[in-house]
Amino acid sequence: MNRVRQGVTLVLLALSLLFLWVSFLGTTGLPIGWSKMEQHGLMCNTQYWVGLSKYRALSEECEFDKYVSWDSNQCHDELGEFICKNCKDSGAAVLSFAVLTSISLLASIVIVLVRYRFKLSEAKVMILAALGVTSFFSFIMWVVWAASCDRHLKENMECVGCTVTIKLSAGWAMSWLVFITAMLAGVNELAAPDDCEDKDDWLMGSVASFLGSAQESMQKIRTMSI
Repeated sequence: MNRVRQGVTLVLLALSLLFLWVSFLGTTGLPIGWSKMEQHGLMCNTQYWVGLSKYRALSEECEFDKYVSWDSNQCHDELGEFICKNCKDSGAAVLSFAVLTSISLLASIVIVLVRYRFKLSEAKVMILAALGVTSFFSFIMWVVWAASCDRHLKENMECVGCTVTIKLSAGWAMSWLVFITAMLAGVNELAAPDDCEDKDDWLMGSVASFLGSAQESMQKIRTMSI
């Protein structure tokens, strides 16, 4: 049963790593963003994919597709210095925690492999600690972005003669999934026996005992009926 638990943990950690790498694609707003903004004006409808280091602005009506860095003068002219500064700072913070999350995820995978390969029961605490750190870092990632850049866009974005809609996008959702899968991996490891022996846990043992008792009862019934 422990081999099954090991497989489940490794699959969850692999998914966490995949989700994290997908979230990195939102660094420049291509092909995904951490927030998405749509601006509907009289002449142009513009879509913005808001990334961690820059944003992408696309308008088919006005025929432009551009990438703008948060610290550029063009950003200050289009979105305002306050928004650009906040999104730059929050993007840098998210990137830092994303790097730390990737390191803790890789460390968690190594510890899981070592624990079950060499039957190191004391490594369970190390796994839970690593997964706890991973969950904490990923939690900080999506909270920082939602509470800083995305919130300031919604509160301070102004557009005269047009309407603006802003919502969290795929990059942010990926960081949320990293948090969820890391937490599930931690729960799976927490429920595992401490001795790392390749045997059933209490649930599987209870099921086996029940099936054995049922089989014995059936044999007695057959003997009595003969």
